[in-house]
Amino acid sequence: MSDTKKKILVLNPASIEKAIKVANTLETKNGPFEAVLCLGDILSDGESTENLSKSVVPFYFTEGYKDLSSLDNQRETSNLNMLRPMGRVKLSCGLLLGYLAGKAEELTDKEVSEYFSDQLIDIFIAFKWPQAIGREQKLSLVGSSKVDIAVKLSKPKYVFGVGTEAGRFYERDLFQWPDGRQTRFISLARQGTKDKWHYAFSITPGQTEEALLEASKTSPNPFLESEENSLDRKRPHSSVSLPPIPKNAAAKRMKPVGPKNCFFCLSNPNVSLHLVVSIGNYAYITAAKGPLCLKNESIPFSGHGIIIPIAHVATLKDFCEIDETSESANMLQTPMMNEVLRYQVGILKMFKSLTVSIDYSVVFWEISRQTGIHFHTQFVPVPTELLDNFETVMNAQIKTNNETFARNMALKFQKVDSEDVDGNERLNAILKSRDYMLITVATSTIKQTKYIFDLNKAEGMLDLQFPRRLLATILETPERTYWDKCKLSVKEETEDTEAFKRSFEKFDPTI
Repeated sequence: MSDTKKKILVLNPASIEKAIKVANTLETKNGPFEAVLCLGDILSDGESTENLSKSVVPFYFTEGYKDLSSLDNQRETSNLNMLRPMGRVKLSCGLLLGYLAGKAEELTDKEVSEYFSDQLIDIFIAFKWPQAIGREQKLSLVGSSKVDIAVKLSKPKYVFGVGTEAGRFYERDLFQWPDGRQTRFISLARQGTKDKWHYAFSITPGQTEEALLEASKTSPNPFLESEENSLDRKRPHSSVSLPPIPKNAAAKRMKPVGPKNCFFCLSNPNVSLHLVVSIGNYAYITAAKGPLCLKNESIPFSGHGIIIPIAHVATLKDFCEIDETSESANMLQTPMMNEVLRYQVGILKMFKSLTVSIDYSVVFWEISRQTGIHFHTQFVPVPTELLDNFETVMNAQIKTNNETFARNMALKFQKVDSEDVDGNERLNAILKSRDYMLITVATSTIKQTKYIFDLNKAEGMLDLQFPRRLLATILETPERTYWDKCKLSVKEETEDTEAFKRSFEKFDPTI
């Protein structure tokens, strides 16, 4: 997909004819625009819909509360596209647009939830504001819980609304989701008022982190803040509570997502059980959505998977503190990590057994942060010959991260080889401190090199995609950097997982 920025124009016009004329003028002066998105009620009282001008740019609009059925026949003659009452549409430039019209209030929460639960989108437009932002601004009548549901599930990069018929201009500070995606919210006043009623911006199809890292501000996520009193922070299927967060840390972290809303928790009714490969006492293995690599002649499945603790904890240290081994001197010798490491050995042995002409190693990575949701370890098989320049490529990626993106957390690592006693002591100390990123290159069950990034004192925003971006470069598959751009169908995922299970069965330490 093209990485060229695309320009979008958003309007809250007083009439459809005025909107078309303004859009055509702005297209000439400031274009080209890929699309014009209209908010609010775009028909003025008594406005005729006959002989409308033709928009030179594809024109998308939703219903507010007025009946717009008279515009149904204008698609061909005026280049108009009506969106109602709820849906998604892919623009010709590749951007995915989601929407909820004013009359979407007639839909049930379940209908909205089911519709927006399976795909991230780029831009979201609605008549109402999200209720969470309305509550934040003490404007109780402008928000809709339906918009909250859609936004929380689809995590758009931009959200637009007007709130009321008169509208008002408001641009909220950028906020971030636990998975690293970031969102802007903009409300527009109606044309003819003193406030801003049009908004133009540039966005790159398929892009997630880089463009948003240039933003000047980030702020608490209002959707997570509003869930504070309803989140369940207990371990699934257990009466053991999570440890209290130190006061100095609590102010710095986002409000946690509970097990019922966590995509890594087996207790979540929406968890993708068809991806589960093996379940142990403390952890389980699942195939990854949007895998970084695909099956080949040697490996009959993608090979990209995740090892996930069953307990709902953000960091390895958190797990140790709810377990009787909390005073363990070695973080890697706790029951949970012991099972995770046995899983890693089984995974490595499996990939070694599958390959004939090409020798494969496995790269594991994990990011542990107090502001995270659910600790986990990802892995992919990599031809051993491609790892000769691993450090060189990683240093280049770190240089880009540290020098190109000023808001990024500056990265630096310590290298620890299997036989490095002092290094393993340093590694254990960092694991105990909760915030770290660890990348492990395992060429055999004995020879492993660990690259540990201490995140405790670093300032700025962590690029959560750094390990995947690094592996995409190593594997020479940059087009698979972002998981949401290379998802498989449920049928393909199921077939992939079944092939994984068959290959892993004789190496599974839980059997």
